[in-house]
Amino acid sequence: MDARLPSGGTALLTAVWHKRLAVVRILLDSGANIELRGDFQHWPPLHVAYFSGHIEFVQLIYERVPADKKLSFADLVLAQASVERSSAIYTKVVGNGKIDQKRRNGDTALRIACERGKRKTVEALLRNPSNGVNLVDADGWTPLMSASEHGHTEVVAILLEKGANSNDQLPNGFSALHIACENGHTGVVQLLLDRGASIDMIDEERE
Repeated sequence: MDARLPSGGTALLTAVWHKRLAVVRILLDSGANIELRGDFQHWPPLHVAYFSGHIEFVQLIYERVPADKKLSFADLVLAQASVERSSAIYTKVVGNGKIDQKRRNGDTALRIACERGKRKTVEALLRNPSNGVNLVDADGWTPLMSASEHGHTEVVAILLEKGANSNDQLPNGFSALHIACENGHTGVVQLLLDRGASIDMIDEERE
């Protein structure tokens, strides 16, 4: 039942991808391994169900996944282009008031959206007060740093308008300005300077 296709997929993953709800139920009732990951994004069945956007699939799989394997709201934002759709699915399955803004690795939904330049997603996330604009991930990266690294000028502008601190630093001393300069994003550099980023901050190598 859990034999893999040459692509890495399993019968369960295939059934979820093709939205065969009755087949998914049969496979789960027969003991299909719910943790095996396929070739696409190395996602497990629950993540694929989130991506499909069909609440019935998410509910069916979610209730059978061990607590330590359940995905956070940030994981769902990774799988969905629309944060509104993500919120609707997640709150329907998990319950209102239980949205976890961080993944187990310390990453955040907001930082992920900023890294990818998802302007509308960023705006939607920032409407929720629990999504702190300066919330850092496990490595000390802020949403502003991630947007600056990838040259997403519009997202940088939104974050600054919402009070992002342009002078926050990574453990190595790099700020959003250092990061934008390193990657040659002139528009972001100018915007950060216009909004008060310190030009005199130094990194751990005193540069």
